[in-house]
Amino acid sequence: MSWKRIDYIVRMLEDGPLSTRQIYDEFLDNYPKKCPTMYELGMILSRSKMVEKHQEATNQRTVFHNRVYGSKWTGHTVWKINEEVEGVV
Repeated sequence: MSWKRIDYIVRMLEDGPLSTRQIYDEFLDNYPKKCPTMYELGMILSRSKMVEKHQEATNQRTVFHNRVYGSKWTGHTVWKINEEVEGVV
């Protein structure tokens, strides 16, 4: 049986919607050697028909000490299982 990352993601999302960062952290905790990068994870999620966006990313940054290079993203896209595809499977 083939192990696919999207299958593991769908199992994670059965409990409810998760952000990209939460999915990444779950991968890192349970499968560190098979964990995709954040970029790869975003591509997997956006291209999959089994998953859809629940909430768009806010694309906001927090700025530390008024320096742009010290900023970080505060909002990640929240994902959920696509109900239309779930019934077909």
